[in-house]
Amino acid sequence: MKQVIKITTIISLCFILIGIGLAGSGYMLGGSMDWSYLPSSNRFFTEKNAKHKIIKEDLDAFTNIDLACDAYDIVITQGDSYSLSYPEYNNIHTTYSIENGTLKLESKSEHTINFSLSGTSYSDYALVLTVPSKQALNEITLKSCSGDIELSHLNFDHINVTANYGDIILSHLSGNALELTADDGDVTISNTELTSGNFVLNYGDFDISSTSVSDFTLANDSGDFSAEKFTSDTATLNLHYGDADAEASTIMNLTATLDSGDCDLELKGRKSDYSLDLTSDTDDIEVDDEDASGHYNYVRDTPKAIQVSTHYGSISLSFTH
Repeated sequence: MKQVIKITTIISLCFILIGIGLAGSGYMLGGSMDWSYLPSSNRFFTEKNAKHKIIKEDLDAFTNIDLACDAYDIVITQGDSYSLSYPEYNNIHTTYSIENGTLKLESKSEHTINFSLSGTSYSDYALVLTVPSKQALNEITLKSCSGDIELSHLNFDHINVTANYGDIILSHLSGNALELTADDGDVTISNTELTSGNFVLNYGDFDISSTSVSDFTLANDSGDFSAEKFTSDTATLNLHYGDADAEASTIMNLTATLDSGDCDLELKGRKSDYSLDLTSDTDDIEVDDEDASGHYNYVRDTPKAIQVSTHYGSISLSFTH
């Protein structure tokens, strides 16, 4: 028995030392120990010898965008002209066409078998699309499997974004409707004006600032909601796990439902401007520094209303004017 234990211990130590040696080698080699095998061409390549180049194209005019991307970051912003730039890797290929005013663009990656000792990944490149500053876009449809999305300085009628993994940054946008569904990643919105915004997140924080959304809806399974200088006629929040925080914001009608999380609201106006219906199952409610029980009801003859409920969390509501 002692002999078996001794042999097992020696084998375990050998594997540990081998692992440390391989990891150290990969680190010192700066990525040359990251191998990928491309079955379609039956060859190996590493990050250092992966063949890639940046493709830059001038485009004809378009008013609609239909874009699907597997692996790159996506950037759509204002520019001097219609243009497109993207990296071309051994295993990632991009195709596009413009028909009837619609730019259809697809960036698709081939299946590879990866072996990594250093923990590094391929260089970070983005697919960048620009439109002239005075050009208004109609329909923008984006689908991203892995990579960040950044949209800025755009005028549009409707945007529909579906993202599996990656952060989403929206800034200086002006449009009618924006629909966004994200599985894993944070969402940041700033300096934007929308008629309606419908956001569905599975995991990630949602941060909105200096932005107006007349009709706002957010459903988030796991993540916080944070707002600063946010304006909305009607806002609906549904948070499963996460806190809701608003500062220096103007919300005419708010319905917030939290399963597990605190709600801290600082709204512009007076308490007498609103009807209030607040419920906390933990009996922790504060309105303008006044403690209340588990249910606070304040009825006024006004079209403005704040309704907040949380199962596991506190509610704090204050007004500034």
